[in-house]
Amino acid sequence: MIVDRFAALTVKEYVSVEEAVDLCRAMGERIGQLSPPPDIVVGLANGGILPAAVAAQVAQLECRVVRVRRKSTRIKRPFRFAARVARFSSRALRRLLVRLVRARIDRPFNQIEDGPGDDFNFDIQGRRIVIVDDCVDSGSSVAHVRSRLLAKGAANVQVAVMCWATKFDSQNLHGVEPDIHLHRILHRYPWSLNNPEYARFRKWIKAAGYDLWR
Repeated sequence: MIVDRFAALTVKEYVSVEEAVDLCRAMGERIGQLSPPPDIVVGLANGGILPAAVAAQVAQLECRVVRVRRKSTRIKRPFRFAARVARFSSRALRRLLVRLVRARIDRPFNQIEDGPGDDFNFDIQGRRIVIVDDCVDSGSSVAHVRSRLLAKGAANVQVAVMCWATKFDSQNLHGVEPDIHLHRILHRYPWSLNNPEYARFRKWIKAAGYDLWR
């Protein structure tokens, strides 16, 4: 079973679009077994769009997408080309670039920001919601969305992710412990820019009727 295979891996692996869809179908089956049963799936753009769409379809639930991200993600966008070039550089150079980005961008601009408009302008009052994303790392993004949903009157908020990463203690940092997770290694999913299937992922998103947050 694909879930067991990825759960057993101890190193990062490139994930194809088909594998990602199969993993998210398995997550959708688990969402359908949650108690209390959710009324709606809320995915986080961009990494949670495919997982939320597939899981919601399997669990036969309404699906919404909200745009939240760290400010550092927006600031780093102009450096995408450099990131692609770095893939072909020496390991030492890649490590140096990572350290520079973390020191100059990631740490100073780690706050969470919402997208333009109000993505939370839908029926939330009294509803049971499951947040779906690709990964809980520090848990800050999920905690932010959970807070927004509860402030809007959600009756219950649960969390389902593909990966619950081990780098940070999300429970102590932001009180986030996923109700569902499939593995603990953050793999290179098809929505990762360095995944060879990124172009196929974009076609999947378009065919499914969603837009990527740029």
